[in-house]
Amino acid sequence: MIIGKTNSEFLEKEREDGKRRHTDYEKMKALGYGASDFQQLAYYKSFLIAEASDEEFKGFLTEERRLAEKAGIHINQVHGPWPVHDEIEEDRPKNVIHMKKCIDGASLFGADTVVYHPVMPEGWGTETDEAFAFSMNVKVFTEVGLYARGRGINVAIENLPFRNISLARVENIRKLVDEINMPNVGICLDTGHVLSMKLNLPEAVKVANEKLFCLHVHDNRGAWDDTHQVPFLCSSVWYEFMDALKEIGYKGVLSLESGATGFSKMPLHLSEMFLKFEAETAKYLASLMEE
Repeated sequence: MIIGKTNSEFLEKEREDGKRRHTDYEKMKALGYGASDFQQLAYYKSFLIAEASDEEFKGFLTEERRLAEKAGIHINQVHGPWPVHDEIEEDRPKNVIHMKKCIDGASLFGADTVVYHPVMPEGWGTETDEAFAFSMNVKVFTEVGLYARGRGINVAIENLPFRNISLARVENIRKLVDEINMPNVGICLDTGHVLSMKLNLPEAVKVANEKLFCLHVHDNRGAWDDTHQVPFLCSSVWYEFMDALKEIGYKGVLSLESGATGFSKMPLHLSEMFLKFEAETAKYLASLMEE
């Protein structure tokens, strides 16, 4: 089983020439990773989305792919827009443009999948019209799915950690995916989001089943605690989780999304130890698929 990781912790140090930082894929490979989750297209104010010309966009991502391939790393997934403010109706067309831009980037990478959070038409507050939210998501992800299908890209809709949003739950995302009924539209299971809602992680795997396209693997202590910890540091569900992946015949990457909290504040020697610890944890989890 191939292990993967978000690229954010592997960005080059600040460059004196002012050029944009690429990912140190050689470092990822040395730790044992074979795949990468590219994060730098997610933010609507980032250079690549908000400022780059088409030429700059293509040039940067083409070089990023070259560096990954040289190191033997496959950029298997790209993270789509976050955050998006879907309660502002006038912004929705711009959000869809951003979503499609991420697909263009994934195509340049030769990536398999772009991951998106569900559309939240009532914003961050408590959802009052689940039917409207569901229909809005069907509309948006049908359009995005068709755009992605034309470029050979999968779309994976990710569960959220928000109890007040109906599509936070994997069973409701499964209903959404089934309603859209397109072969390239499936689910990204975020383990930390399931755990922070104190839901059953192995059961979530089984609900996603053959529509499970990719993973965001991280741990927490539950109760809104979406702190992106390394598996086993907070909960003991990981053996059952891997058993469930084995049961459904999951063939994708085991991709970590841990380390987001506090990593940048670590002294260099500790961060290097932490990165190795993460990779060894991922390798151990992957080894359970072979038992």
